[in-house]
Amino acid sequence: MGARKKSISGNSAPGGEQRVIGAWGAVAVVAGSMLGIGIFLAPRIVAEQLPTFGGYISVWLFGGFVSLCGAVAYAELGSMYPRSGGDYVFLDAAFGRSTAVAGGWLLFLGVFCGSVATMSVAVCEYQLPVLLGPIVDVDWTAELFGLGPLSITGVRAAGLLLLLGLTVLNVLGTKTSERVQIALSLVPIAVLLVISAYVLATAPHETAVASAVDFETRELSAVAGFTGAFLAVYFAYAGWNAVAYVAGEIKAYERNLPLGLVGGTALVTVVYAVLATAFVAVLGLGGLKKAMEAGTATAAALWGSHGEWAAVALIAIGLLGSINATIFAGSRIAAAMGRDGVLPEAVGQWGSRSTPEVALWVQAAVSVLLVITGTFDALLELTSVAMLVLGSLVVIALFVLRKRQPQKPRPYRAMGYPVLPGIYIIVSLSVVVFSFYRAFNDDAGAGLTMVEKWFPLLGVALFVVIFVVHHFFNDATDP
Repeated sequence: MGARKKSISGNSAPGGEQRVIGAWGAVAVVAGSMLGIGIFLAPRIVAEQLPTFGGYISVWLFGGFVSLCGAVAYAELGSMYPRSGGDYVFLDAAFGRSTAVAGGWLLFLGVFCGSVATMSVAVCEYQLPVLLGPIVDVDWTAELFGLGPLSITGVRAAGLLLLLGLTVLNVLGTKTSERVQIALSLVPIAVLLVISAYVLATAPHETAVASAVDFETRELSAVAGFTGAFLAVYFAYAGWNAVAYVAGEIKAYERNLPLGLVGGTALVTVVYAVLATAFVAVLGLGGLKKAMEAGTATAAALWGSHGEWAAVALIAIGLLGSINATIFAGSRIAAAMGRDGVLPEAVGQWGSRSTPEVALWVQAAVSVLLVITGTFDALLELTSVAMLVLGSLVVIALFVLRKRQPQKPRPYRAMGYPVLPGIYIIVSLSVVVFSFYRAFNDDAGAGLTMVEKWFPLLGVALFVVIFVVHHFFNDATDP
């Protein structure tokens, strides 16, 4: 085998990045990435699987704990390699370029571009009509124009404008993006905490107890119920590692990077636990089971149509923060791959505003294509299990680098090592194993079509294919 090309994860200074993101910005990137629609959709699934309040709240707390276990690992890796790129940089350092390339492509195309497209369309499909309904009477599902066999509806057109607008915002500069991210993330969190505290202080607490009377308990074992509930909660916590992708732009990264990862994750865990409890206090577990979206249902139960509108507005703000954080972080993966020649060199260059402008526009172009073709949901689902595998590989990289590079400076050392990172690996891989089990076992995948059971697993196969092709190509071309 030929000599391995120079690693991107060396000690050289980041190329073009400016360290302008402070502590609040680091926390806001993490909190904004996590605080999406998951906390409002998952409670119904959890209530269906776990018909007691103790089981219901424990799975939310456990989800936060597992996320913290991963966050401490990412914090150490980020302090070792304080460059933009996140998983791409860490995988390259521990496992080599082919693993980094395979992971980078899946993350950039599936997780980040797919998420940007999905969330942009979702806001315009579910929140925008409610918010603008009293003002304008528009059929958002009607076709505006066609592109051959493709139909561009009002929802998709609005989604395109939204993702392009937020891309322009990020092109204006990292500091501008940071300020907007703080507002879009921390303001909704503060409002949600105040409202939840009010609900818990004033709602009739016997509601949660009385709900057991009309709640139809599912015939599930304790393990099956907890596993089903945890899958929903696990994805509601996704995004806790977002600030690692912009590590090259964090001021005083030795302190602020761990603060963003661990502090942001802990903050959202508290918010989720308080919100989840408030939902039960108002709706009860029985009512929560019937609520497709818990936030709006809770607000409507308390304050009628005005409360429903306010809840939708708050959710929309939180989703905007999540989209902005995803655009912010995802472009840094593209820039890291451009810096290393995996993508054209121009993608890795930073513009006059200290932002990876080309990478941002490449990400926007891919996201636009996904919206126009309507393939965003499929791509995101395709890479969902692969995302878990990649996260596990990154945390495993911590163990590899502890052994291989014991003398490398580590401004932050993972709290609770090796137990906490080990817990994250075990739990994440258990979710992966369950996904494979569901594909093979008819009972575990009851109600799912063959495509629904197998499609998410194809992302893992795609990761392997990219790895093998890149590895073979490098072996064939190295002198």
